[in-house]
Amino acid sequence: MACYPLAFLITGPIVGVSMEKLGKKNFVVFGLLFMTIATGTFGLAAYVGKTAGLFFTVSIIARTLQGIADGMVTCTMYSIIVMEYPKQQELYVGYLNMSIGVGTCIGPILGSLLARVLTYGEVFSVLAALISFSFFAAAFLLPSRLNNSRPPRTESMEK
Repeated sequence: MACYPLAFLITGPIVGVSMEKLGKKNFVVFGLLFMTIATGTFGLAAYVGKTAGLFFTVSIIARTLQGIADGMVTCTMYSIIVMEYPKQQELYVGYLNMSIGVGTCIGPILGSLLARVLTYGEVFSVLAALISFSFFAAAFLLPSRLNNSRPPRTESMEK
């Protein structure tokens, strides 16, 4: 479903403009909350009835919300890395990209293994539960100072 990458694509610039005002921690926490809810909804789509149109509609909405949530978290994480680790930002951006790549490679394998023993809805319930751990970790472990505006830089590429 192309709605996920399209939503991700559109969300990035909006988050980039808004994160200083609304807070980086807030974007990560609410992005993970939205991802948890959207993933759970995606799993619940199997139970909305026998109507194929309703299943399709719920799936498209859930997948779009997942793209928005991923755009919120990913865009903000790059900003946090640049702000918090200015001397090692290249290393940590590499780690972030690596983790995204590992998830992209391993996710479908784990999902297919789970699908052999669980129902469609249960697979997404397990995934939503895993994402909820990230939500709680971000909510309680990320420092609130990430919601503050960053200090002005003394040097800039801007003219």
